[in-house]
Amino acid sequence: MLSSEVDTDGARLPLGVLRGGQNVAIEVPAEVLFGRHLAIVGSTGGGKSWTLGSLLEQSAREGVRVLLLDATGEFAPLDDLAEHISVAISPPANGSQACLPHRQLSESDRRALLRPSAGAQLPKLRAAIRSLRLAQALGEGHSLIHDGLLSKANRPRKPYSDACFEHAAVLDDPQAPFDIRKLSEQVRHECVYENDQREGTNFGGWAMNELSYCNTMIARILDLTSTTEVMDILDPRHATPPPSVLDLIDQWLAGDESKNILRISLADLTFEHNMREIVVNTIGRHLLARARDGAFRPRPLVVAIDEAHQFFGQGVADEFVAASFDSFDLVAKEGRKYGLVICMATQRPGDLPAAVLSQAGMLLVHRLTERRDRERVEQAASELTLAATRLLPALVPGEALIVSSEFAVPVPVRIHRPKRPPKSDGPSFARTE
Repeated sequence: MLSSEVDTDGARLPLGVLRGGQNVAIEVPAEVLFGRHLAIVGSTGGGKSWTLGSLLEQSAREGVRVLLLDATGEFAPLDDLAEHISVAISPPANGSQACLPHRQLSESDRRALLRPSAGAQLPKLRAAIRSLRLAQALGEGHSLIHDGLLSKANRPRKPYSDACFEHAAVLDDPQAPFDIRKLSEQVRHECVYENDQREGTNFGGWAMNELSYCNTMIARILDLTSTTEVMDILDPRHATPPPSVLDLIDQWLAGDESKNILRISLADLTFEHNMREIVVNTIGRHLLARARDGAFRPRPLVVAIDEAHQFFGQGVADEFVAASFDSFDLVAKEGRKYGLVICMATQRPGDLPAAVLSQAGMLLVHRLTERRDRERVEQAASELTLAATRLLPALVPGEALIVSSEFAVPVPVRIHRPKRPPKSDGPSFARTE
C-alpha cells in the first residue's frame, strides 16, 4: 500500500491502484487530500467526473462533509447517499426545490444583474430600492403609497422625511424586502428635482434629462422582470414559495442527522442574466461569511465545484458596469484557515485564474492534450516533472497523476470506479430499433 508521507489517524481515502502495479493500493488521508484545496483536472472523457464521484462516495463513508455544486446535474445518481436541492422553477424529480430571493443578493451582484452605469443610473437605482423598501414598510394604505409605489413629483417633502426617519432601520438593512417587479416604475418616480423652485418644501417636477439617462436601465429592468426563468428564482409568486437555497444550506449544516453530502443542482437554472454565476457567487459569499464566524472550525466543510471554470474568474464588464463574481476566489485564498476548503473539478484548467489553481495543495491530473491547459497545471504544481508532463497526453480514461508536495514524485494511479457513476456519457450515435 502506497500512501502520503503524512502520518495521521484520520480518515484515509482509497483513491485507486498504482498504474502498472495492480496490487499496490493508493490511499491518501483526508487531511492531505482536502487540507489545502484539491483540483481535479482533465480533458473531456478523461475520467474527471468519475474521480469526483468516487471521492464523494468515499467521503460520505468516512464522515467528510461535502457540499457539491452540480452544474450539469450529472451527479443525480448519488441518490440516497446525498441530500438533493435543485435551484429551479419547478419541483425536481428528486430532492427539494429552492429559490434565491433577490433580497439576499449583495449590492455587487445586484449591480451585475441590473447593470446600472456609475454616473446617473446607480444613484437612481439605489434611491428606487430605498423607496420600495419604505413602501413595503408603510403598506398600501399609507398616504405616500399608491399601487406599491412611492411618488415624489410635486409632493411635500416632510411626510417622506418623517417616514424615512421612522423606518431608518429598514432602509439601512441590505436584506430588507422590496418589490423588484415594481423597480422599473419606481426608478421613473425618482427622476424628479429635489426641490420645488417656488417654495422649497416640495419635491420638484419631472426631471426629463434624468429620465432620459435612466431609460436604458429601465429597459434592462423590464427585460429582467419579464423573464419568467429568472423571476421564478428571484421572486417566486407561488401560493407556497420554495425556500431559499441559503436557508436550506444552513438547515443541512445544523442538522445532526444530515447526510454527509449536500448536492445542489444548477442543471435547470437559466444562463440568462448571469443567473448561474450570481447564484454560485451568493452561495460562496454566504459560506465564507459563516466560515469567518467560526462555523467550520469544529468540523470542516469541503465545497466540490464541478465545471469550476464556469465560476472562477468570472464577472461582468461592459459600458455600464464592472463587477466580479469572486466569492469562491476569496474562499480559495483564505477559506482553508477557517475550515472551508474547495475541491474544484474542470476540463479547462487553462481557464482557471492562476492565483486560484496555485492554492491547490494537491492535483489529480487526468489526460490533458491542450497546451494551454498543461502549461497552467505546470505553473501551479512545481512537483510536476518533465517526464510526468510528457505522460499526461498518454493517460487513458480513469488514470491520473497525483501531484502534491506530500509525495516525492508524481504518482500515476488508476482511480477506483464509483459505485454510483455520474451521468457523464456522451451522446450515442448507434442505431436503435
